[in-house]
Amino acid sequence: MKTSFGQAFGLALVCAAFAICACGTQKVTDPPEAEIRPEAYLSPKAQDSLMYALSRYICKFPSGAGEPNKWDARFDSAYAAAVRNHKLRFYHVDSTEGVHYYFTSRVAPSMVLKYVGLAGKFVPDDAGGFLSYREEFRTWKKIPEEHLNDGEMLFRKFVRGEDLTPYYTENSGGAEYIEFPDSETWYDEESRTWRSQRGDVLAPYRQGN
Repeated sequence: MKTSFGQAFGLALVCAAFAICACGTQKVTDPPEAEIRPEAYLSPKAQDSLMYALSRYICKFPSGAGEPNKWDARFDSAYAAAVRNHKLRFYHVDSTEGVHYYFTSRVAPSMVLKYVGLAGKFVPDDAGGFLSYREEFRTWKKIPEEHLNDGEMLFRKFVRGEDLTPYYTENSGGAEYIEFPDSETWYDEESRTWRSQRGDVLAPYRQGN
């Protein structure tokens, strides 16, 4: 499956580069509305391929999987099924630096329909993987309209390189925007996992389907 991702996503990158050139050079400091829509860069098939490539990072562990063995091929079908519960909402490609930004969402446990979001960035390689990968923030669960409005606002700030710490829970004056990171929870780029001083606070994000 990794090979198919490499082929599909590689073609998508060519199309994305063509689209960027056709539109002229865009400043990362203020991407227009069209520039954060996934369909501006990726075909539906390429979006599916990208989401599968992200699945080992953004999905909960299938039964029998964990951090040490989540890349085993025996879990391929489980991750392919699990990532269908996630949707690519926003996407942006910095054509100068070659960095790809994404924001995904999935339904959160709640009495009413709510979503949680995840934003990150990566530099793709030629084999369907990532030369670099970082998850920037996870949002609190919210009803769909608030989730999308807050998600777009935070994503645009993320792409522009703005400081997101005012939206951390300890700084937001009671408003719920970013759940992680905070003063005790951070993303470790070397291991590509979240870490916390408060024990395994991220277990709900990693266990189950």
